[in-house]
Amino acid sequence: MLEGALEDYRSIFEKANQLHIYDQLKELKGISFEKFQTLWSEVESLHLDELLTKFENAIEHSQKRSKLTPSDVSPVPIISTIDESWYNMGLEEISKGRVAALVLAGGQGTRLGSNDPKGCFNIGLPGNKTLFELQALKIQRAEYLAQEAYPMHKQSAKVVWYVMVSDATKDITLSFFKKNNYFGIQKERIFFFEQGKLPCLDVQGRILLESDYTVSQAPNGNGGVYEALQRTGALEHMKQSGIVHVTAYSVDNVLALPVDPIFIGMVREKGYQVAMKVVEKKVAEERVGLVVSQNAHPSVVEYSEISEEASRATESVDGKTCLRLRAANIAYHYFSLDFLEHMSHNARYLPVHLALKKIPYYDITQHQFFKPSSPNGYKLEMFIFDSFEQIPIEKFGCLQVSRDTSFSPLKNSQDAPTDNRSTCLRDLFDLGRKWILQNGGILEQGDCPFVAPSFSLQGESLEYIRGKRIAENPLY
Repeated sequence: MLEGALEDYRSIFEKANQLHIYDQLKELKGISFEKFQTLWSEVESLHLDELLTKFENAIEHSQKRSKLTPSDVSPVPIISTIDESWYNMGLEEISKGRVAALVLAGGQGTRLGSNDPKGCFNIGLPGNKTLFELQALKIQRAEYLAQEAYPMHKQSAKVVWYVMVSDATKDITLSFFKKNNYFGIQKERIFFFEQGKLPCLDVQGRILLESDYTVSQAPNGNGGVYEALQRTGALEHMKQSGIVHVTAYSVDNVLALPVDPIFIGMVREKGYQVAMKVVEKKVAEERVGLVVSQNAHPSVVEYSEISEEASRATESVDGKTCLRLRAANIAYHYFSLDFLEHMSHNARYLPVHLALKKIPYYDITQHQFFKPSSPNGYKLEMFIFDSFEQIPIEKFGCLQVSRDTSFSPLKNSQDAPTDNRSTCLRDLFDLGRKWILQNGGILEQGDCPFVAPSFSLQGESLEYIRGKRIAENPLY
């Protein structure tokens, strides 16, 4: 808390371009000491000197006109062939209780036309399964497979599920899990934790106020996971639980595997600290983030940051011509516990990214709350992949997977042509159809089969359907 006279801190506020906050604190001190303490406490946690530097760096980055050329970035080493031994290696790690799933679930379903968090969204699957339920079933199936493969570890074959929520999704998410009896997972094996916030700034980088004594803040992006793990005790919980491997994924990818034995086996064998799943970018015009190597470190760059020359450059792989930069980001990550612990002490140094928005604010000069009709300031976000520069490329793994098995995001309402409820259902049904036909099941034209995770996680254990008409024997 405040030590000494408020006047002693004036120069700090001035250097940070936040003199208006100092003036407001000075006014509140003479009116309401309670309000003064509230505002001071919020401001004190913001590290004003670092905030100004991050804002200036973000502005400088956004104003750069030069784009990355072929000499600036190189392809990240890609693994595209799966070693059959990885599956059992991964199951062994799960059976020993060393694996955790971490879902990034701080987003609201506003773009979907829902008032609930994305994880609570019902996309129309049989049984009205929501995204959270679908993921819970996949976790339980992975546990079952590990128990079957390693019965001597049956008691320890449990996956801890870490659910990162935001202030906006916390209460509804916790209530939803409780209402649904935690989808069959023991309550003690689900750890909810809340991501932090960053202040909203006007276009000059000055902190906006939500009221005369509170700062306007917004969730700090998926890069806030590192600080949140430390602050909420989730990281300590991981250590106490014996966790070694953590897979982190976005709640809105309906094909995501919270726990993938093959992926876990790969990182165990190769000793990676960080890894990602990617899909192949096949046409230069596709607007996707790319995983690349910069200065011998892994990096994720937006398509808009790549020059046309670098974007269109090709190379020959196994006799086939491919884009040189083709590892498309699908926001599926692996972190060793050691790396997460390292980042928990270095999260403050992650850069921020600016999103120009219409931000309601309290004007201290007019003592009035305003709702702007046009963008008036920035929300600040950190990205989970900005930590990658902390590791050498040799400690980073990049597994190329198929879109039809691994990536189908739910981003938009039905009015949008892609990434909506219908496309997600199509992709789930197509994957189920593929597995059924591979195992000799019978489908007729028009059948829309859904293979629930209770039956199969990755197409395994379906030999018994050979010769059966699946529409009459639903797998859900």
